[in-house]
Amino acid sequence: MTAALITYREGVWLVDTHLGRVGQVMGNDDHHVQLRPPGSGLVWDADPEGLRLATADERKQVGAEGQGHPADARTPFVVGQDGITVRGGHP
Repeated sequence: MTAALITYREGVWLVDTHLGRVGQVMGNDDHHVQLRPPGSGLVWDADPEGLRLATADERKQVGAEGQGHPADARTPFVVGQDGITVRGGHP
């Protein structure tokens, strides 16, 4: 049985715990989440298992307070084995 993938909406700010970087979601593919650093820069591919939502303090530190966390984006979407996307999980 394959583990479910968590995907995030574009524009949400995440922390890449593997690199210790904050980035904004630009897109998702089957194996990575594309993140852009604050203020622009090169997009990098992040391992979804090493991502978490950025806190308000972390967003403030990088100048992104009030951006990228619409209320419904705080809950990740889970894509099951059958490819159906359901809301759930804990932010």
